Amino acid sequence: MQSNHKQFSCFIASPSDVNAEREACAAVGEEINRTFADHNISLRLIRWEKDATPAVGNDGQMIINEQLSPENADFFVGIFWSRFGSPTPRAESGTEEEFNLAFERWKQTKSNRILIFLKQKQSLNQ
Repeated sequence: MQSNHKQFSCFIASPSDVNAEREACAAVGEEINRTFADHNISLRLIRWEKDATPAVGNDGQMIINEQLSPENADFFVGIFWSRFGSPTPRAESGTEEEFNLAFERWKQTKSNRILIFLKQKQSLNQ
């Protein structure tokens, strides 16, 4: 018997100043899964802090990219506030690098969705 369950993947990318928003994404994902369980639809959130495992490599971001493949997610959610993130050898930040991978896939296939959210509350750093 073939399963008709459809699981969508959602990669969450952000610098460290929006941790509460990252946690809110987890709560929304759980709500989506509860709501659509009877329809055989689920959402798998992909977050480096939950899904990446310790490994040896050229740099931490490369390990995250190899393990979590942000470009293969059905949805890419970028969240920004007052920080852009820490630079990597390939981009101004890990978040930018993850976005670039997802955007390259979008340009080639148009098969993934990219959503960018900007936190509006004033930063304490301003």
